[in-house]
Amino acid sequence: MPRPPSVTEDRLIDEATAIITRDGLRELTVGTLADALGVKAPSLYNHVSGIDDVRLQVGTATVTRLGDALTDAAMGRSGEDALYAICHAYRLFAQRNRELYPLTVASPAGRDDTFDRHAWRALRPLYAVLAACGFEEADAVHTARLIRSSLHGFVSMELAGAFGLPESVDESFDQMVGWVLSLLDA
Repeated sequence: MPRPPSVTEDRLIDEATAIITRDGLRELTVGTLADALGVKAPSLYNHVSGIDDVRLQVGTATVTRLGDALTDAAMGRSGEDALYAICHAYRLFAQRNRELYPLTVASPAGRDDTFDRHAWRALRPLYAVLAACGFEEADAVHTARLIRSSLHGFVSMELAGAFGLPESVDESFDQMVGWVLSLLDA
């Protein structure tokens, strides 16, 4: 019988991501990950401290991808156009990564320096737009928090199926983004 490929950090994260994407976060266990990697469960502890460590690593990779999406959306844009693009990229990322998206906010500040660094990097495009629009540092932080919590609240409710009324969810999102854009004028 051929030997399974060795367990690397990238392979471990890729397999864990595949399990979460396919089956949901609750189905990611040491056992399911070991099976996917073709190793015995105890040998995984040579690479991670436990399932929370795996979730944190997948969360860090996911928040990095979110940051890449926001950066790509803002590239070559400024002001309202950039903020509009960032908002829509955020929602699209959440829609395309339904099972992984919750991991982008999984680490409380200070719990893991690596995750926190990547999460901060993911929000740089938003802060750059706000700075270019003349927001001072403290106001930019408050405004970014308002924007991010609005986006997170909306996409979390959308992913949970909470918008059951017949009115267009896309139109509701556009109205919310319009409110966010009005912050730039205030």
